[in-house]
Amino acid sequence: MPLTDIANETCGPNIPPKEGKLWGVFYLNKRGVSQSAIVKTVKLPKSTVQNVVCRIKRTGSPLYGKRSGA
Repeated sequence: MPLTDIANETCGPNIPPKEGKLWGVFYLNKRGVSQSAIVKTVKLPKSTVQNVVCRIKRTGSPLYGKRSGA
């Protein structure tokens, strides 16, 4: 499966597009894809991908901050 298909699959009907891209970064990073390839695949700025990868290493999640339980 091409990387672009993998990145597009992460956006489901209940996942906002930006959040889906963050999960795309998560998946591709866990698969060992380089950050430059992730930038091209999910079409996010390099700095955003770097921040997400750092967040994944620190918290295990690509999402920003704590999520409300509401």
